[in-house]
Amino acid sequence: MVSFALLRPVIYSVELLADKFFRLVINGYIESKDYAKAQATIEEALALDPTNGELYDVMGIIYDSQKNDEKAVECYKKAIELNPAFARAQYNLGRKICEKAYVVSDGAKDATQAEYLKLREEQIDPLFREAASHLEEAYKLDENQRDALRYLRNIYYNLNDEDNLKRIELLQL
Repeated sequence: MVSFALLRPVIYSVELLADKFFRLVINGYIESKDYAKAQATIEEALALDPTNGELYDVMGIIYDSQKNDEKAVECYKKAIELNPAFARAQYNLGRKICEKAYVVSDGAKDATQAEYLKLREEQIDPLFREAASHLEEAYKLDENQRDALRYLRNIYYNLNDEDNLKRIELLQL
């Protein structure tokens, strides 16, 4: 009888090959903009590995490309829940929240100054702060996340946070 300990490296190798295969298939579908097949393949992969945060992040990217912001944010949050140290998911979530703040702000063009200030206080600024926390984490986890700095610069400019704005500008040099 073969011991499980002897089979463990073989099982691990098969899992790695399956993971690479799913990634190649998913990327092929995404490149050809066949999002339905990409989503189906990700769901199939998630059925085999429901704790794979990277799959949730990719699913979020697909929803993002289809302009389904709510589902994209849901997927990015799940990816972070599964792996808080996943820099790309932190970045993607921060980016989506920041973009939501811009949409709310742009939608208030006809508001009075008092209405806009109230909107800033109650919705826009809290969104910017939430986005900043994810973008800061993304950059902390991976300093190659240079786009996070671009978003952070805009956030801190909009929040009138001069200290953080200067800090980010120095990091961008």
